[in-house]
Amino acid sequence: MEVYHASALHGLDPKALKTGWGWSKAQLAQPLLAVATGGNAVNVYTAQGIPWAPVKGAIKNVRGTAAACLAWHPSLPLLAVGWQDGAISVWDAVQRHMEEDSKVHRQPIGHLLWTATGSHLLTTDTQGKVAIWEIDKHQQPQARGSTVEKGSTITHVTWGTQPAGPAEGSAAATAYYAVSTPDSGTVTLKWLNEAGQSGVVQSVNSWWPSQTAALQSYWVAETQRPGSKQLSGMW
Repeated sequence: MEVYHASALHGLDPKALKTGWGWSKAQLAQPLLAVATGGNAVNVYTAQGIPWAPVKGAIKNVRGTAAACLAWHPSLPLLAVGWQDGAISVWDAVQRHMEEDSKVHRQPIGHLLWTATGSHLLTTDTQGKVAIWEIDKHQQPQARGSTVEKGSTITHVTWGTQPAGPAEGSAAATAYYAVSTPDSGTVTLKWLNEAGQSGVVQSVNSWWPSQTAALQSYWVAETQRPGSKQLSGMW
């Protein structure tokens, strides 16, 4: 038998749920829910809707901008936050400590995606910049490879389980992403590794019934092809 509990989140504006929220994946004593508020903060709640250690305060952007997206680490109590001003934060829910970088992105963050192991983080912003981060032993995000797709929109992102390009055969993390350029009539699938190397995988026509269907069809075909690079982290 399944039992469901409904709990009100104390002091939360309902409109905040439109910005971003997510449950922790780590094996904690209790699951935690992170919710981006309408201001410059991310509030964390227990499963009972009670603020997590309220005396410590919320996760805040000191520059006053709101959160754009959230992503919990796949196995540790770490929360990645992408802010509207382009900053990337990694918050430790146990230590209640946050590390931040505000130099790589200067525009609102559009995507946050951890690798399956949680060793790397993929980010994009609204001006077409794509970046790969490595999380060090102090939970500090360290910028690795990046590229800029000027005048384009990054519509989808995923991680590959094997490197691509010149780094193939090494341990370099490789991300794949879809680029939509206005008036081009195509959506281009590209790759980027943590060494900063990048390349084109394939271009597909934008007249497909839906962009998502086109991209998913490509990924399915690639993962089923003998000897292909297996991809993870579907959008």
